[in-house]
Amino acid sequence: MLDLKPEHKIIKEYYKSLRKLSESATKETAVRGAFERLLEDCSKKLGLHTQAEYTPKYSSRISIDGAILDYLNVPLGYWEAKDIYDDLAKEINNKFERGYPKNNIIFWTPERIILYQNSQIIFDNIIRDSEENLIQVLKAFFEFRSEPQITWEKAVENFKSEIPQAATGVIKLIETERKENPNFKDSFSKFSALCRSSINKNLSDAAIEEMLVQHLLTERIFSTIFNAHDFVRRNVIAREIENVIDSLTSRKFSRQEFLAPLDHFYTALENRAKTLDSYQQKQTFLNSVYEKFFQVFSDN
Repeated sequence: MLDLKPEHKIIKEYYKSLRKLSESATKETAVRGAFERLLEDCSKKLGLHTQAEYTPKYSSRISIDGAILDYLNVPLGYWEAKDIYDDLAKEINNKFERGYPKNNIIFWTPERIILYQNSQIIFDNIIRDSEENLIQVLKAFFEFRSEPQITWEKAVENFKSEIPQAATGVIKLIETERKENPNFKDSFSKFSALCRSSINKNLSDAAIEEMLVQHLLTERIFSTIFNAHDFVRRNVIAREIENVIDSLTSRKFSRQEFLAPLDHFYTALENRAKTLDSYQQKQTFLNSVYEKFFQVFSDN
């Protein structure tokens, strides 16, 4: 939630800078700096960052004046600056005809702001001498969430409470099968030996059990994000984990049925991952998912 009030420094500095710039220039390239700095300050408050002259992945022919990006460098919103002599409605139509995004974009002049969200005008008002109007549109702009984002954020919250239950269930099953299932006992013993020889000779059984839980609950995540469904069969450790999981589920355990309650989380995650273009983005996203997983797992 963006906390802004008329008396806040960044609001006062914006109007002060705008007045100073407007005395000597009217072209948008000269006066838009005040608005860009305001967006940068708001972004920092929310752990976001800005990028000027942003080119979206879907079109190299488009250069948007700027974008607000999250930690994955995924754009959450865009802005275009115009001067006071532009026909703003005409400029907006021209931009949209060229393929500019309509999901969360501000069109700014020193006098007026128009905000589009989901192809609809959400805000269109004068901001020259109205701190209240400026704050209203900034809050709407920064607090906007697309449907995949909303679904993902809700899923993460649910996942935090559901993953300890799922993890506990797997741990209990492992303990039972180590006592009653000779095939699993043998597979677990071989896998433990491999882990201790390849990773750390002092790995405890509990740590190895956590590896199995992690793999069972996150293998679909890894495979989907990186489109690496055959990775587990090519990587030695991952392949052996799969062998142990197969023996774990051989008697009375269906992996598909067990993970069914978490399907909404996996689906939301997969939809969120579709917005990521680069390997680095996907790696950062996967790391954040693992951190959330390990946090809730270790806390329980």
